[in-house]
Amino acid sequence: MALQVNAASLISANGKYRWGITLRSTGRCAIEPRSAGDLHVRPHKCAIAPAPFVSTTAASPRLRHIWECELTRPSRIYKYEPMSIQALTNLKSESIYFNSPLNFNDPFDCNMALEVSVPYMDEIPFIKAFLLEETKGTDGAAKIEEMSENEIAAMGMVMARNYMNDRKAWAFNSYGICCFSETNDNLLMWSHYASSGKGFCLEFDSSREPFDKVRRVKYTNNPSKLNFRKLFSVDKLYLLDALFCAKSTHWKYEKEWRIFQEHSSRAEKYPTSSLTGIYFGPEIDDVHAEIVRQILQGQNSHIKIYKGARSREAYKVVFSEVSLGSCGVEA
Repeated sequence: MALQVNAASLISANGKYRWGITLRSTGRCAIEPRSAGDLHVRPHKCAIAPAPFVSTTAASPRLRHIWECELTRPSRIYKYEPMSIQALTNLKSESIYFNSPLNFNDPFDCNMALEVSVPYMDEIPFIKAFLLEETKGTDGAAKIEEMSENEIAAMGMVMARNYMNDRKAWAFNSYGICCFSETNDNLLMWSHYASSGKGFCLEFDSSREPFDKVRRVKYTNNPSKLNFRKLFSVDKLYLLDALFCAKSTHWKYEKEWRIFQEHSSRAEKYPTSSLTGIYFGPEIDDVHAEIVRQILQGQNSHIKIYKGARSREAYKVVFSEVSLGSCGVEA
């Protein structure tokens, strides 16, 4: 998606900002803005080194993804499923469903306002170079050359906010998300997403496509502010991670991982070998377990099946492996 707002459109004929910011030159630094007129550039922070992954070469997004995921991605990821016609249909067709964020149960999920951080002094040259590139061949380029550092920072932040708002609206309405967990024994997950223990949980090999594309969800009390340099230098995953992989700490128990793609409300097939196990909930009906067994026996005879049961010693579900021919209800 192309940048919707360019720097030239933000400067009027007399060189004033169209959005009416008048910065004060008080010499103060490290002040978070209370309003646009109070914006001041933060001084260089020695503890922060320049980001090593600002390359925009074709290989860098894939390499960064490998570096980030290989070190932290669990070898298996799990998807809790209710006992429903749609879940059984997806199992039979070997598909996972990419839901629209519009349908999520958390109204904050993928729908928080994003902000860009006030830049540090050593980031101003990058912002200026970016603005000059955006205004190349217009009168705006000369006006940017005459601007102070505070003015360049303010203009860059407004551009970043406009860009983020445009991208957010587009992504929220265009992307689909499929959600997983790194655990298969969470009582809340079984209750909320697997028909109160009457459903099942799928186990996938995260080293195989498409599951090797999973992104970890980060849990915070407040949304993080984005970095201008990364926003415009790094591939689109930086912004999409901020949109799709950040949730309130109230959801931390889910230990969630996500795959997102530029299509929503549709199912996508996965290779048979990617599904390595299935866990029956402790309350599953024998007839439903038999239906699942018949589906699997006809297409994935190597899968491992586990039957869940309530522990007699603790508030937890314990699993024991059963054979594919035992309907998953007898050890």
